[in-house]
Amino acid sequence: MAENSSTRIALTTFSRTSLRRHASTDVGEILSKVDAAASTFIHVVHTDTTVCTRILEHFGLPQLLAEHIDGGTALELDTSSDRYVFKKFRFIEDAANAEPALGEATKNGVLIRGSESDRLREGSGSIVVGDKFVLLFEGAAPSRMLAAAVETALDRERDLRERGIEYLLYRLAKTAFVDNYLGLMRQVLERLQELEAPLLEGSTDAKTYRDVARLRRGLNPLERSLMHMAEFSATVAAEKPQGRPGLHELAANLGSDGERLENDFAMLRDRTSELIQTYRDNVDSQLNNIMRSLTVLSAIFMPLSFVTSFYGMNFTSIPAFNWVGGFPIAVALMLAIAVGGLTFARRRRWL
Repeated sequence: MAENSSTRIALTTFSRTSLRRHASTDVGEILSKVDAAASTFIHVVHTDTTVCTRILEHFGLPQLLAEHIDGGTALELDTSSDRYVFKKFRFIEDAANAEPALGEATKNGVLIRGSESDRLREGSGSIVVGDKFVLLFEGAAPSRMLAAAVETALDRERDLRERGIEYLLYRLAKTAFVDNYLGLMRQVLERLQELEAPLLEGSTDAKTYRDVARLRRGLNPLERSLMHMAEFSATVAAEKPQGRPGLHELAANLGSDGERLENDFAMLRDRTSELIQTYRDNVDSQLNNIMRSLTVLSAIFMPLSFVTSFYGMNFTSIPAFNWVGGFPIAVALMLAIAVGGLTFARRRRWL
């Protein structure tokens, strides 16, 4: 009987001549089908300490790892030995591709705040690599992206049988980190290009600014994930320098891919900064136009106000105050001043 009805366990055994797959919720059934002579890949979704312990015992691994895998310790704590490499890792994916968590959310590693992004979800997992086995554990919130990465790796049956465990690790890491992150960055870039068009036309719509700012905040979890990817590559590269050269090839490939991703991320960050600055420039330009128009109107009405205030003084001896044609002459003069001021402003392109 399965220890946990919600736990899903997938087993893949492969050698140079064959590849077999089996899935179950019963850990005992899965372990009974493990072929000691073949390479083994076990993917556990919604694991718990009991399931972890039984799998680890089968491969002769310390039970202490079960507490690390189940989230009882800090996510950054890794432990390895000469017989195995154990690492925890983080990743992000499109929230639309994430399955809802079963029960309480994971205690460690959830760093994305709702104010940062409502389109991304952060996940975490644990991986144990031995000479002929790879164990991949997920928590209560399984990832469709990670499941797709597993399928992508296992679909390359010929390469997997010929190149073994190291190739499986590389395909998993390449799909989950590189291909996934490139896809997320492409989505951000396409959205930035959509927002760029109205801004270049001088738009001052506050909604456009909010959309750009939301995209900028959405880059924060991606930046953290790229840092985790770099840390993961560096720590894998430091493991057993002579025992498993394939791990170093994996780390080197991930390192070069990570540098490309960091360059693309820097480009996206610069683009968002440029769009934010373009919006502010549009607002400043609009404000300058308004202030310039008000200044021209004030300059036109200033002499008119002077004329009206001058002849509005309560003195009976003001020259030309009693002229019969004084009023039409004053009106004509003020109109001439207004028209002359407007004409001058239009020629100087102040209006």
